[in-house]
Amino acid sequence: MLPIPRYHIVCTLTLGSGDPELLAKARAEGRLWDIDTGHDLLITEPEAVADRLLRVASERARIVRP
Repeated sequence: MLPIPRYHIVCTLTLGSGDPELLAKARAEGRLWDIDTGHDLLITEPEAVADRLLRVASERARIVRP
């Protein structure tokens, strides 16, 4: 069974508070997106968050389909 990859959609200000190795690996694998806004991503940048979530969903659907 394959592990489920973690995706990260974070505000730019919080990048320094995460696990640097985990974030570097996620960024290298295209699973990390930072949005240049404050802590309330869904309030201040709902379209950007929705765009990233749609990318995750479409990528996961492509991987899961036989």
